[in-house]
Amino acid sequence: MDARRLTLKQDDLCELYNDRGRTIAALTIDDGLMPGVAVLATGGWFRPDSQGVDHGGNPNTLTAITPASHLSQATALIHA
Repeated sequence: MDARRLTLKQDDLCELYNDRGRTIAALTIDDGLMPGVAVLATGGWFRPDSQGVDHGGNPNTLTAITPASHLSQATALIHA
């Protein structure tokens, strides 16, 4: 639903951003996700341009290094 509303299609390049940074990644449409949810897989190489926008799709561009828990070892998005 979100992709359709935004007139996006499979494999379009999309910019994901928050107050921590910006990254660009190719879109994969998944009807199994709830509306308003985006998943950015790990494994992208950090490739910033002169403006600091990452063109490698690296999720670390958007997250803090604060752990979500000792069990998951995942990072948590902390709102200041």
